[in-house]
Amino acid sequence: MLKQLIGYVDSHYTKQTRKEFLEKFDKAGFTKFYTTPIMDLNKVNPRMRKTAFDAIEYTKINKLSCTNPTDKKITLQCYVRFTDADNLKGLFENFISVSHHLLRFQHFHHFPKYYSGVYSGPRYFFFHGDGFCTFLSVMFQGLCMKLLNIKPITMYCRSDDFMMSHGYCRYDDGITDWYIDPDLMEMFPYKDFENIHPSSWFINFLENIAVHLYNKLSKEEQNSLFYDFTRDHISWVDSCDIRELSQRGSSYSVSKNLLIKTLLGQHEVYDVWANDYPWKEEYRKYARQFSSEDFFFCQNIDKPLEITLPPQSTFSVNETDQEVELHLRKLQEIFYGRAPGRIKFCVNKLKDNIVVLPEIPWMLTVNGDVNKIIINGISFDLRPTGSDLKYLGMGDLDPIKNDLLELKPLKINLESDAVVSIYIPLNASFWNSKFISICCEDSKSLEVKSC
Repeated sequence: MLKQLIGYVDSHYTKQTRKEFLEKFDKAGFTKFYTTPIMDLNKVNPRMRKTAFDAIEYTKINKLSCTNPTDKKITLQCYVRFTDADNLKGLFENFISVSHHLLRFQHFHHFPKYYSGVYSGPRYFFFHGDGFCTFLSVMFQGLCMKLLNIKPITMYCRSDDFMMSHGYCRYDDGITDWYIDPDLMEMFPYKDFENIHPSSWFINFLENIAVHLYNKLSKEEQNSLFYDFTRDHISWVDSCDIRELSQRGSSYSVSKNLLIKTLLGQHEVYDVWANDYPWKEEYRKYARQFSSEDFFFCQNIDKPLEITLPPQSTFSVNETDQEVELHLRKLQEIFYGRAPGRIKFCVNKLKDNIVVLPEIPWMLTVNGDVNKIIINGISFDLRPTGSDLKYLGMGDLDPIKNDLLELKPLKINLESDAVVSIYIPLNASFWNSKFISICCEDSKSLEVKSC
């Protein structure tokens, strides 16, 4: 998929721009973060084989499935287990391998109630892994506070003409004053910052390419496949095209020099504890619901994420219904770095069917002789695919978006028995990392397979 997106870069930027930035990106060794097995859509998979969670090599999997064949719900306990996390450099290397500058559903300033839950703990790493320079710095700051009991300072700077803005961390350990940049994936003594190499900035192009691909969709596709708040966010990203990295003829050397000039200019501390912007107080209000500790990012990173499998259901990674593969491919291109997870279960027409999602969904499909679905009392007309399988995109689910954002239980009713699949985004880099630990008290009841 990365090769295909590189082709799109040529259509939006000049070939020279792509060549300059991609060469730096490859030389720095960053390509490995964006070419994990789960993101390899052309991989010819061997047969799925039975395994156990503690035997899975997550760094090698392309697909994973976990089936609950019982008549009771079973909950998976999913943990983030960073390795070499007892020192600043090791934790930084862990973080940048699974968190990148990529398009997100919305800006966390505008959705504090939702994002305070995502960013407080493991949900961010399992399902998101996206962000922008200043946000990635704040997340790393929170991770350091939680795991190392230190507090780097998050800094923000911008050029006078707004052609460049940037956020990063700074930490003085008493020996070295460190420049720490999760966005650029660089950490070095602050005194050397004029030798900075923004080699990772090729990936920033993919956010602009995401907007380009979104704008190529029909209005009906945009309204169906994307939540209204995501459509608003993409429009906002599109409005930022005055910046240097959005220019068609963007130059690596010009961008680097502008970055250095910006870093030499005015700075401000990006302090979520301050009262300088209204969103901060609101964010803190919601974040305190998740922890009594006085910090608001990664404070619950040591607690488990729960994925609940309804009776006779399957949770899978990178398995899709053929009829909606094209729609899901478009979402993967626009939300690059994410892969489809799926919770597939049977719905009985004679009863209320309850499912609790671990994250806001991408899509819902129904395979059966039905044209409507009722979710939390609201009726939806299903979109046809030409077969028995029908679907709803994110935009179609807007009437229940508040329930989805708050992860409220979904009560599903159908006019006849059918199979429902709900797709959720997964952070592919994290699911292909060595930082995952999944366990379950009823593990002997589960059928786990991978390839």
